[in-house]
Formats: sequence, structure tokens, C-alpha cells
Amino acid sequence: MAAGGPEADQARQQAVSIVAQQAGIPEDQARQRLQQLEQQFGSAKQQAAETATNAAKATSNTLSAAGIWGTVALLLGALAAAIGGRIGTQRRDRLVVAD
Repeated sequence: MAAGGPEADQARQQAVSIVAQQAGIPEDQARQRLQQLEQQFGSAKQQAAETATNAAKATSNTLSAAGIWGTVALLLGALAAAIGGRIGTQRRDRLVVAD
């Protein structure tokens, strides 16, 4: 059975009694049904955790790549600004000297 202490065991036994009474089956069969449901829930929970982990990894990788490309774009922009500023300064100096 699943962990949870005496309260969980008592709640589980009450659930078994209710399922047995409602379904009109022996308590052994009701206990088996509940165990199957617990196993299915555990599997679904594990699958959901794996899906969430994979999504988090994919998001992390995407954001990391976006950060790298953003940095490259900023560096290229700074380089272009420096080159443009240098070219503009040289042209202005020539125009001032020519006057």
C-alpha cells in the first residue's frame, strides 16, 4: 500500500468499503480496483513530471540560445555604430579643413 500513516490506511479502508457497497462486489475486489487506480495515478503523475521536466529543459535551451544571439546582435550593432562614427568623424574633419 501507499505511504501515509494510519490516517491514510483508515481512509483507504473506508474507500474500499464504499466501493464494495456501491459496486456490489467483495472488499477484496474493491481493494484491487483502488490499488489499480493508485497505480494509474502514480504512472500519470510520473509521466506529467517527466513532461514538465522536458518542457523546462526545452524552454531553458531556447532562452539560452536567444540570449546568446541577442548578445551577438548587440555586439554587431556596437561595432556598426563605432565604424559609422569613425567614418562620419573622418568626413567632417575633411569638410572643416576644406573650408
